[in-house]
Amino acid sequence: MALFAVVAELADELAKEAGKLKKRAAIAETISKVHAASSESGPESDDSGLLALYLAGTPFAEADSRKLNAGGALLSKALLAVSGASDQMLTAAYRRHGDMGAAAFDLLFAARAEKTAELTLAAVAEAFAAMAVAKTTAIRAALVEGLLRRATPLEAKYLLKLMLGDMRIGVKQSLVEEAIAVAAGASVDAVRRAVMLEADLGGAVRRAFSGTLHESRMRLFHPLGFMLASPVETPEEAVERFTEKPAKVPVVKTKKPRKDKKVVVVEAANHKPGEAVQAQSFYADAEEFADAPPEDVIAKETQAGVIRRLRTPQPHRAWKHFSKTSTTGCGRRYTAETPVSRGAWRSTRAIKKM
Repeated sequence: MALFAVVAELADELAKEAGKLKKRAAIAETISKVHAASSESGPESDDSGLLALYLAGTPFAEADSRKLNAGGALLSKALLAVSGASDQMLTAAYRRHGDMGAAAFDLLFAARAEKTAELTLAAVAEAFAAMAVAKTTAIRAALVEGLLRRATPLEAKYLLKLMLGDMRIGVKQSLVEEAIAVAAGASVDAVRRAVMLEADLGGAVRRAFSGTLHESRMRLFHPLGFMLASPVETPEEAVERFTEKPAKVPVVKTKKPRKDKKVVVVEAANHKPGEAVQAQSFYADAEEFADAPPEDVIAKETQAGVIRRLRTPQPHRAWKHFSKTSTTGCGRRYTAETPVSRGAWRSTRAIKKM
């Protein structure tokens, strides 16, 4: 029977290792050793599957709906009862590490550093199963205390991490799947397909060593993993996909119509007889007068360009568009001789900017 110390020692080693390939090699080697040892003890042993499951940080398989129902408050009380430490000591240890497992290691190492490993993977699995069906918090707390009393400080560290669902060793389930494939000499795709269909990492270990990965069948009522990205077989294919130049789309450039500035002369009818007319003019876009009736527009060629004359026979029309001082009175005639100030033509639609 494999001890939980194997998981704890391997997890502590993986937490200090940064290389992904080295982590995968260490996990694969340990799985192979545990499988070889469990095969000698009997075919019913599932230590290698539990090892893979616990390294991934899951007490139960994804297809298993059971929960431990053990939160931080329950685990803290159990740790204080086993270690004999005070609340202040636990708080100081937790602030020092920011992790319940690491705090438990400090407290238990000070209390019983010479504890020998005796807790097996099967015993941990039985305790987890009992916690999942326990009806009261007191029963679950007693089970947790029993595990911590039998565990070494290092085992207690990773037991608490496992019960909290976060091992913090830099290992994801995908890396464990790769290690299973390396240990059993199987295809990584076959292992991942089996895990995807059955949602059981421990079952995938058994199938990988028995050569029955192809017999995996989908189970109902469990989460089904899928990928939206399309996989590639070689690094060269990935580089080619990301460096492929997109097809050039021809861009049709459209020229904006040029707006010619024209000299606009406005004529207002019915001016007072004998009144002196002050000649004024302004520049505006020819488009402003494009909607004028043909009979009201007279075009002439001059040195300044096209002169457009807008006739307004009604006095109120002339004052509406071109005067800002009065709505009554006679209109005036303006010719293309002198510029007009901005203030005098502010209310005029035809003027944009002088």
